[in-house]
Parts: sequence; C-alpha cells; structure tokens
Amino acid sequence: MDISSIVSSTLQLARVTQSSQTGSTSGVGSSVSAQSVGALLAPATKRLGQQLESTNVRLSAYGQIKSAFAATETAARGLTETAGKATATTADVTKAAQALVSAFNQTSGSLRDAVQGTGSRPGALASDVRAQFAANDLARSITGTTEETDLKAIGITRSKEGTLSLDVKALEQALATNPTAAKSTLAALGGAVGATAERELATTGNVGASVGSLTSRSQSLSAQQASLQKQAETLQATLDAQNAVLNYTTASGLSAYRSLLG
Repeated sequence: MDISSIVSSTLQLARVTQSSQTGSTSGVGSSVSAQSVGALLAPATKRLGQQLESTNVRLSAYGQIKSAFAATETAARGLTETAGKATATTADVTKAAQALVSAFNQTSGSLRDAVQGTGSRPGALASDVRAQFAANDLARSITGTTEETDLKAIGITRSKEGTLSLDVKALEQALATNPTAAKSTLAALGGAVGATAERELATTGNVGASVGSLTSRSQSLSAQQASLQKQAETLQATLDAQNAVLNYTTASGLSAYRSLLG
C-alpha cells in the first residue's frame, strides 16, 4: 500500500470537507471540529508506523550480523597472518585459532537466530533470502576450501548446526609434530573465512546490501512520518482557526438578528 497516496488523498478529503463546511451557515464549528485531521489520518499513521517498526526490526537483526561478520573477518585475517609468521609461537597460533572459532560461531549463531528464531519467537529475517544466502556462504567457507580430515588433524571439527569446535591439545600436538602442514591448513582456513566475510560485508554483498537498503527505507519512512505529522498539525491549526472565525461570525449574526426582533 502506498502511504504517500493515502496521505495525499486523506488530506485532500480534509480540505474538501473543510471548504464545503465553511460555506454553510449553521453548525459549522461542531461539524468540522468533530472531524479532526488526526482521526482522518489514523489509518495511514498506523500503517506507516507498522512499516517503520518492521523495517527497524530487520535492520537491527542485520546490524548484529554485520558486526559479527566484521569481527569474524578481523579474526580470520589475524589467523592467516599469525600462521604465516615464522616467529609465531604455538601459543600465538592457538590464540589466533581460538579467536577465529569464537567469532565464526558468533556469526553463525546470529544468522541462525535471525532466520530460524529462538524457541517460540520467530526469526526477524525468517523470510529474508539474503540472510539465508549469507548463512550458506559462511558454511561453505569451511567445507569448500579445506578438507574435513585436514581440519580434524589440527583439532577443528564442525557440528551439525554448523558451529566449530577446537581441541587445543590436538592443535598443539599438530603444531609440534608437523608445524608446516598445521600452519598451512590454518592459513587456508583463515583466508577462506576472511574472504567470505569481506564479500558479505561489501556494498553488493548479502549483508552489506541489505543493511544499505534497510537503512535507506528506515530513513525514508521516518521522513514520511515527520512530514505527515507536520501536515496534520498545520491543517488542523488552519481548520481550528477558520472554525473560530466562523463560530464568532455566526454568533454575532444571531445576536444582531435577535436585537432586531426586540
């Protein structure tokens, strides 16, 4: 439904009503006052408010996802950099791997909650295709570039829900026995996840594009809401002022008429 068309039609109706009633000679004040602009615009105001609330709920969900992806990208780049350093210690590499696993799970959880919901609460992005695409893209960053056996060899496994687990002792053992292979797998994992996060956050990515479009829509609806309120207040003030003049004129006329009758 086009809110701007509803508002335009409603305000035009109010003006026509006001114009037709200003030409009458009796009952002018009570008739126009009873038909307040606020009441005329109530349906449009309600619908506009609902659209703005729905948009902001989706924008909030995407905001959390965007933040999670940004943290994941940082952690992924950090893991790739650390794994590539000859001077990096086992503790350094382990810490970087833990950071990536934690950030990845946070992003995966945010997407899952937004799409699937939690408990009896439906997801804010349940019918949003871009959110589902982003979740699939994140999952593929794990399975599409590194073999499951290679990840398992360094202590990283993936659950059915898509979250990652890190066995620190297994990672430390892998770094001790075959550090080159272990670091290579970690660097590849970080590179794949980082590239995915960067792609999703881009202005043309699922997350970046959605945040951009929803932000624009929210701003547009807020502007319409403010404009509607201003128009309503202005028209109501005009109607009230004209009613006051008409009521005064009518009362003066009746008083003069009664004086003539004695």
